Order: sequence, then structure tokens, then C-alpha cells
Amino acid sequence: MSERVTLPVLPLRDLVLFPGVSTAIGVGRPGTLRAIEAALKGEERLIFAVSQRENVDHVTSGNLYTMGTVSRIGQVQRGLNGVQILLHGERRGFAVHYSAEPDGHFSTVVQEVSDLAPRDPQDPSFVALYREVRERAAELGQKSGLPEEIVKQVLESVSEPGRLADLVAGHI
Repeated sequence: MSERVTLPVLPLRDLVLFPGVSTAIGVGRPGTLRAIEAALKGEERLIFAVSQRENVDHVTSGNLYTMGTVSRIGQVQRGLNGVQILLHGERRGFAVHYSAEPDGHFSTVVQEVSDLAPRDPQDPSFVALYREVRERAAELGQKSGLPEEIVKQVLESVSEPGRLADLVAGHI
């Protein structure tokens, strides 16, 4: 997604969704439900998940951060008070412009944001810090009750520093 795309907006309260991380959330606000419906009409089921600056019921474009995550909606479970959805963060994005839609949800023009590569991946300080973060991430996983083998597999599947940072931040 190197070009700009227009996506419905999913305002998140007290939550940041990172690329490469999946989470289940409950949705009940009418505008947010309409944004999910709009995303589900699309073939790829993409939505722009972005945190609110303040935990308020009435969302405005000024209450939304501009940096968020292009996310794919997985499972949807409907209930009496709204829906439960499984979101998977795909890639980081920047909201170029928010627009209020007539049905009450927001949409935005999203530009993908690439991770910055380390200045010098061979720098001893970087190598030591990267190794330390991997070790602490393994400890965090094990303290969370995950089997050691699973933690090892997950960490071995992540080779980029930015992806590792997103994975760790998404589980803190």
C-alpha cells in the first residue's frame, strides 16, 4: 500500500493497535458500528484503527491522532449491545485527512508509513540493545504464561527491529 487509500475509521479508546498484533475489541457506538459495516463491505475488510486523544463518547476529527494502523477485520460476533471484532494490525499509516460521512462515521485518506531502518545495524550499542530487548521479550512472554517453545517460535519469526518493537509494545 504505497499509495493513498480511503478507509473507514475505527476510533480506539485507551488502546493502541500495533502492526503485527491482533486483539479483540467490543464496539457499541453507532458511528463506529457504521464504520465497521463500511469496512466489511470492502473485499479486504480494512479499517484504519486509531487512538482517541481523550476517552469521550462523541468522537471528532480533532480528538483522533493522525498515526494509526491499517487493520483487517477478522471474526465478527454480533450481540445485543454491539459487536465483538477481532482486529489484526497490518501496517502503520498516517491519516492525511479525516472526513465525516453522512451516516455518522469517519473516513480518512491513509498514507502508509514505513519503519525506519537502524542507522548502523552493526553498531555494538544497537546490537546489545536489540539482544536485550529480545531477551526481555522472551521473559515477558514466559511470565504471561505462554509456553517457552511458543515464545521462542514467535521471537524467531520476527527479524526486523521495528516489528519486534511493535510486537513487544502491543503486549505490554
